[in-house]
Amino acid sequence: MFDRLRAEWEPARYPVDGPPFRAYLVNTVAVHYTADDRIPADVGRYLANIQTSYETKRGYSIGYNAAVDQSGVCWELRGTTFKCAANRGYNDMTFAILMLVDGADPANDRMVARTRQLVRDVRLVCPDARIVGHRDIGSTACPGAGLYGQVVNGVFEPQKGPTMLVVDYQPGTANWVACVWTGTHLAWLRDGNVDQITRRTGVTRETVNRAEFVGLIRSSRTIGEAPPMDADLIKLWKKSG
Repeated sequence: MFDRLRAEWEPARYPVDGPPFRAYLVNTVAVHYTADDRIPADVGRYLANIQTSYETKRGYSIGYNAAVDQSGVCWELRGTTFKCAANRGYNDMTFAILMLVDGADPANDRMVARTRQLVRDVRLVCPDARIVGHRDIGSTACPGAGLYGQVVNGVFEPQKGPTMLVVDYQPGTANWVACVWTGTHLAWLRDGNVDQITRRTGVTRETVNRAEFVGLIRSSRTIGEAPPMDADLIKLWKKSG
């Protein structure tokens, strides 16, 4: 569910704590923002500072269950260990996602893809969870115009049916692979077939990052021969076959 665990960023003096998370009560995924104009590059330190501020000024831990940064990395905050504390009056029934956008910007493609995967994961244990903006359940401008527009338009809903995944598994390089995701299986595509298959089948095309790709490999069955990949991904693919 998470790419970076809480132990990797929480300050030793102020570890995250709270009442237990009870999945059977959760029926809502609430999208939040920070409203900060610019999210720092060091996300771990940024989250640690938020946690310290919460503990020293509010008397309790950072309220969100997870955060998704602009690189498409999902951070465990309260996780599924501690109950949400970000939606007054709705904390028992919500899983809160903090989207680390700048200001009131919308989520970029990497954030959208990773959030869809996170929502899929949440629904494995909370199958009835709907997606709302914080303002839908509280008197606030959160999560800002950009994110709220995406919530209203269903952008964070996991794709239904076959999806073309163009996977940039080595960001910043020309190395990518493509596959069709059916919800349970990955079917590999070879060479220059991406545009042709997209046109012919009409499947939704979605760019995903390495973290989501690894998650899908771990949770799916593969069809066909995997294209050339780096050693770590080859090992994961062989384990999943």
